[in-house]
Amino acid sequence: MNLSLKEKQQLRSVIELIVQNPELAKKLFVDIKTKSSTQKLGALEEIAPLIRLVYNYESSTTKSNYIHSIKNITDTLTNNDVKKLVFSTLNAQEINSRNLSAHL
Repeated sequence: MNLSLKEKQQLRSVIELIVQNPELAKKLFVDIKTKSSTQKLGALEEIAPLIRLVYNYESSTTKSNYIHSIKNITDTLTNNDVKKLVFSTLNAQEINSRNLSAHL
């Protein structure tokens, strides 16, 4: 599936939410979980494995394990644009975390 610029921007926003706030993402995706398929979800279909990860997220999960799971799942995605979006988001999150730690 070729993604338009708008779809890439929307996916980037969703991916940022998944990476930065999995508990909120889980709450937002509850309605999606009740549907039998993600095929009706347009571009979100491309990140269905990440959405399933969010469904199973527990607050006791360590951040490092969660990020590791995201990376493993991303490696299995078939859309290279989506892979780039996820890894770009993860890299930005890592940089922001380091910068925040340096200022504390």
